[in-house]
Amino acid sequence: MEGIDLKSCPFCGGEAELRFEDPKLCADGFRQYSLRANVCVKCKNCHFKTETYIGFVDLNIEKMELAGSFLESRAVKQVINRWNRRANE
Repeated sequence: MEGIDLKSCPFCGGEAELRFEDPKLCADGFRQYSLRANVCVKCKNCHFKTETYIGFVDLNIEKMELAGSFLESRAVKQVINRWNRRANE
C-alpha cells in the first residue's frame, strides 16, 4: 500500500505487507454502524506476523460511506509501530 513504510522482516529480510482480515459490519443498536477488521503485518516470505489488532471505521449508513480510513486507525498505527521496532535501534 502506498504511503506505508514497513521495514523488512527481522527474521528473514523478506518483504512485509499490511493485512486486513475478516472484515465485519457492526451495529450498536442505535443506528450507529462501523466496519471492523483484524489488522496485522505479515512477512510474505517466512509468514511471521505481528499480533492482531482490531481496527474500526465508522460507517454513515444513509450515505453508505466510511467516515474515515482504516489506514488512519489507531490499530494500524500500533501494528506498524510494532513491526518497525527493532531491539538494536
